[in-house]
Amino acid sequence: MSFNANSSNDLPFQVVIWIKSDGSPTGIPAGAYAFFESDTLPSNWSRVQAGSYLKGAAAAGDGGATGGALTHTHVSAAHTHGQDAHTHPDCNSEFEVGASTQQPINDGLPVLQPSHYHSLTISSATATNQSTTNTTNAENHEPVYKKLNTIRNDGAASLPDSVIALWAGTNASIPPGWTRYTAMDGYFLKGAAGGDGLTTGGSLTHTHTATCQPIQNNHVHTITQTGSFTFANLGAEILSGGVIRQTVDHAHSWTDSGNVTTNQELTYNVNACTSEAAYPPYVRLIYIQLTPAPTPARGGVYTSYSTGRFLDSFPRADVPDEVGIRIAHGDRRFTET
Repeated sequence: MSFNANSSNDLPFQVVIWIKSDGSPTGIPAGAYAFFESDTLPSNWSRVQAGSYLKGAAAAGDGGATGGALTHTHVSAAHTHGQDAHTHPDCNSEFEVGASTQQPINDGLPVLQPSHYHSLTISSATATNQSTTNTTNAENHEPVYKKLNTIRNDGAASLPDSVIALWAGTNASIPPGWTRYTAMDGYFLKGAAGGDGLTTGGSLTHTHTATCQPIQNNHVHTITQTGSFTFANLGAEILSGGVIRQTVDHAHSWTDSGNVTTNQELTYNVNACTSEAAYPPYVRLIYIQLTPAPTPARGGVYTSYSTGRFLDSFPRADVPDEVGIRIAHGDRRFTET
C-alpha cells in the first residue's frame, strides 16, 4: 500500500524578504525584523510572529503572506484486499423425524419414512473486498527548533546591544563586534511568545498511524447433497394394514444465501521517514549576536557619519551605537591619530 507524497510540510510561516546591508546604513530599516533572547525588549522594538517561522518570498515577490500548519496527513491510493479461496466444513442436513406417508408408492401401500438426514458438501469460494482508502492521523512535522523573540524595528535609529541577526558568510569572516550565537547552532528558529524564549521542540523524523477496515463483497457457496437415505425391505411389519416396503431414493434442494461480512479493522504505523526527509526546504545560516560595547577609555579621536572626523576626550553623543562598538573593537576606520 502506498500513500500520497503531496501533503504539504510547510510550517506555520510569514513570508518575508531577506535583505542584506551594503555596509552604509547605521541600523536596520523601520519595519525590519531581528531576533532577541531577552523578554525585556529594547526601546522602539516590538515582538511579532510568535509561534511562526519565517519563509523567504519568491523571486521579486512581496512579504506578508502567511500559511502552513503544524501537522499533516496522508491519504492512500484506492485499493482492495484479496482473500484466498476458502471452504466451510461439510455438514449434515437437519435430522428428520420418521413419519408415515400416504404417497402411492409400492402398489399404493403406506410407507414408513424412518428418521434420517443427508450429508452435504459446501463448495469453495473466493471472497472479494470493496475498494477502500485510508487516511493517516494528523502528525506534527516540526523540525528541531529553538524559540527566540522575533522583534520588529518600530523606529529605533540604531541596533540594540545583544540583538541577534543572520550571517550567510563563513564562521571565520564574522564581522567585528559580532559573535556567533551558538545557542542556535543546529536549530530552526521559531518565534517565541512572552516567557518561552530558548525552549526547544520538534524532531528529525515522524511517523503516522492509519487504520484499514475493508468491507467484503457479497459471496455464496454452492451446497451439494452427497448422499440420500435408502432403507431396505423391513419384512412383515405391518403399518395400518399395509406391508412396509423399501423406499425410493429422494433428494432435497438447498439454497445458500449471500453473505456480506466486515473484516476486522487493522491499525498500523507508517514507518518513520529518514532523518530530515520531511523538513521544508531550508538554508543553513549562522546566528550572530551584536556584542555589547565596553565603556571606551577616555581620550582618543572619533568620527561620526554625520559630522566627519573630530577630536574629543570622550565619544560624542551623536556617534551611533554600532560605530562606537566598532571603534571599541579596534576598527581604525573611525579614528585619526
